[in-house]
Amino acid sequence: MTSKNKLSLFGSPVENNPRKQDAQAAVLKDDCGLFSRLFIACPSREGNMPEFFKHENHPWPLALAQAGRMREGQKSDLVKCMEKVSRATEVAPQVDATIIDGAVVVQMMSPGTARTFKEYAVNVFMPYIMRQLQTVKRVDVVWDVYRQDSLKTTTREKRGSGTRRRVTSPSQIPRN
Repeated sequence: MTSKNKLSLFGSPVENNPRKQDAQAAVLKDDCGLFSRLFIACPSREGNMPEFFKHENHPWPLALAQAGRMREGQKSDLVKCMEKVSRATEVAPQVDATIIDGAVVVQMMSPGTARTFKEYAVNVFMPYIMRQLQTVKRVDVVWDVYRQDSLKTTTREKRGSGTRRRVTSPSQIPRN
């Protein structure tokens, strides 16, 4: 570690950036104030201290937060970590069902000559799903749901809104 970097309370290096240090200090002061008030109130209200410390007092785990905000990342970053702890298998395990991410299949399968969403569904999407049924008894296709209080909704709002389209059978597939 260079002399420019310090170790923060959570063990990660932090540059000598006054704004970051001020933000981190403010978060720690808020946490300290919250814990001291709750710690004092717990016995006087016949609270159970071991029970009190079992629960999170933040909207998300501190390991996933930085300066009071949720850390951002990409799912693809997890692949490197997962490759280190997993083993490749030579034979696929025998399973009864497969769960497929519908959005991934749409991104993966080129529309080819299909011009409408109906043609895409009939000529590309459904044949892919039917091929999956050759090795399992059941295939479930799941799609993203953007709930109001989810990380996906927050990320989507930060990115802004693109062109929204109503997808119907006769609708033309966009070129891009």
